[in-house]
Amino acid sequence: MAGGASKIDVLEVCGSDCCREAVTRVYTSMQSSGASDRDALGAAVRVFRYHHPEVPSGQIRDLVETWVYSGPVH
Repeated sequence: MAGGASKIDVLEVCGSDCCREAVTRVYTSMQSSGASDRDALGAAVRVFRYHHPEVPSGQIRDLVETWVYSGPVH
């Protein structure tokens, strides 16, 4: 990352994978109700940012995109 900033360790921030579940749920729900990809992604980013305001915005967007575009983790 630019400026020597390191990527955020989500488990270090919140201690579990609950954020991923909430973020992917809001994204999927918005998409299934007819929202655009951009709007669904924006809502998912806001959910994460609400719970973790200490995480830099650019890192949040990268993380959320990774979660919502990668599909379920088995």
